[in-house]
This record gives sequence, structure tokens and C-alpha cells, in this order.
Amino acid sequence: MNLFYLQKKLFCNINFIFSAILFFQFVSNAQPISLKKISSGLNSLYDFQFELSDSYFQDFINSNPEHAAGYYFKSLKRLWFYLDNRNEKYLNEFIKYTDTSISKAELYLEKDTADVFTYYILGSVYFQKAVAYSRGEEYLNALWATKMFQYYFNRIISIDSTYSDAYMCLSLIHI
Repeated sequence: MNLFYLQKKLFCNINFIFSAILFFQFVSNAQPISLKKISSGLNSLYDFQFELSDSYFQDFINSNPEHAAGYYFKSLKRLWFYLDNRNEKYLNEFIKYTDTSISKAELYLEKDTADVFTYYILGSVYFQKAVAYSRGEEYLNALWATKMFQYYFNRIISIDSTYSDAYMCLSLIHI
């Protein structure tokens, strides 16, 4: 069996598991109306209703332009498309949205250094970037993104040691 095929399958499986975790975290918690847009967008994304999911995420961005989550979730579709066909257009769109998410999150953390949800978004962004870089065979960038992913999830644990999703996400790198 081709090593590249196994590597692609592993990253796709890990990406799906990680995305499912994010989805269930949003669905299982009581949510304000704005986060329900994210849940609806994720639900549509997992049903492969890509245009509908984009509209939910864009609605969230329009009502919360300074929040990192909308940009991150909007990037997921682009990552999935890139992982499927390695089209640089989707990679560039993915990078654009994740970079925006990172800058919004970093600005927010300047005001509130203990917001675990923002750290969660940052960790998630870097996890997805590591997947994208691995698919593109940019292994040094993938390593750097993985280190950032670890940093942000360890930061969550240092703030709130009961935040179980952080432990579970960190365990993904040991699969």
C-alpha cells in the first residue's frame, strides 16, 4: 500500500475526529444566539451543504467581526477541498481565513488573557494548518504549526485544568 495514501487517510481521519469534537462541544453547551449560528454552520458543513454553512459562518462574522471563531470555521471547507484535490486556490483561501482568525484571536487575548475559548480556537487553527502543511509536504511548517497547537492547548490546561477537550485534542498528536 502506498505510504502517501496511508498518510493522507490518517490526516483525513484525524481532521474529521477533531472537527467532530468541535461540533459536539458547541452542540452540547448552552449557547447564545450568535454561537448557534456556528453550530448550524457546522451542522450544514457535516451534511456537505457547503454554501449554507458558509452563509451561517458569514452571518456570524457579520455580527461578530472581531471574533476569531467565524473565520476559523469558514476556513474548514477550504481545507477539506484542498485535502481532496490539492488545489492551491483552496489552500490560499484557507490560509487567508486562518491568518485572519489568528490575528483576531491575538488581539482579543491582549484584553483577556484567560479566555480559554479563544485559546481553543487558536489551537484548532494551528492543528488544521499542520494538516494542510503536511498534505502539501511542507513538513517544517507542519512541525511549527504542531508546536503552536500544543502550546495553545497546554495554555488552556494551565488556565483551566478541568477543560477536558484540551486534553483530548492534545492526545490526537499521539495517535
